[in-house]
Amino acid sequence: MCVIELSLEIIISILIILSSILSLIAAIGLIRLPDTYTRAHAAGIGNTLGITIMMLALSLYFTYFSSVNLLPRIILALVFIFLTAPIANHLITRSAYHIGVPLTKKHKIDELYPVKKEEIQALRAERLQREVREEEDYEKVIQLTQLVDAMRDKRLLQHEQEEEEAFQAEIKTPLSPTEELNDDDDDNTN
Repeated sequence: MCVIELSLEIIISILIILSSILSLIAAIGLIRLPDTYTRAHAAGIGNTLGITIMMLALSLYFTYFSSVNLLPRIILALVFIFLTAPIANHLITRSAYHIGVPLTKKHKIDELYPVKKEEIQALRAERLQREVREEEDYEKVIQLTQLVDAMRDKRLLQHEQEEEEAFQAEIKTPLSPTEELNDDDDDNTN
């Protein structure tokens, strides 16, 4: 075995052990920390860093000891993890706060409380305005529908009157002798 291969194996082993330790610390943080927010923080930071180091060890291993090139896939996975893990962690803790999961007793000040109260009032006002607009829009749609129906009925009535007038005019008009002959020929052919 070559010195370079041995040193790479040692580096890869150290990275895997470090990754495992970070994941273990994250797991211990999930159990030991006092509230949802600190637990989510421990899990998010520990696992993201642990997975990153594990992916680094994986890329080193496959780059030097295998013919399979997984580096683009590993980079893509890391980008995905770096984009989704913090956002998911933030959304989970934000949702926990909004549904009322309590902070620990150690937190003397709830810095988000005034923001939450103002946000709720703003959302209520916005919802009320939207409901009023929707009601006004609904009334306008009903009025327009009634107007269109009235116009359609008027147009249908005009069309029926025009057809009736045309039919009455056709009945009152006497046929010329040539038209009578043509009508007689049509009757004989049938």
